Amino acid sequence: MFWHVVLLYFQLHSIALRDCTATQDCYIKWVLHPVQVEVIDSVTDYLATLKEVFDFPTLKEFVGRKDFSFCFDAMNAVTGAYAAPIFVNELGADKSVVM
Repeated sequence: MFWHVVLLYFQLHSIALRDCTATQDCYIKWVLHPVQVEVIDSVTDYLATLKEVFDFPTLKEFVGRKDFSFCFDAMNAVTGAYAAPIFVNELGADKSVVM
């Protein structure tokens, strides 16, 4: 079963859940008052995951070499929010490498 959440109003007054199975098509509507929205810092979570997967001390050493340079294009999709915290703050690259 696949559930798809649809926000009916921009103010988040109502949420409709649509059951997208092949056998039925129905909507269930709840009116939520008040609505609580939790804002998370996805950069912190993503960076923690990257640190588990990659060897950041070795990457920092490599990025700091005088015979290495790069430019990271952070102008597409969601990469902009991650570029400076990863490359500049964690790996010590100059902030000019992030577009």
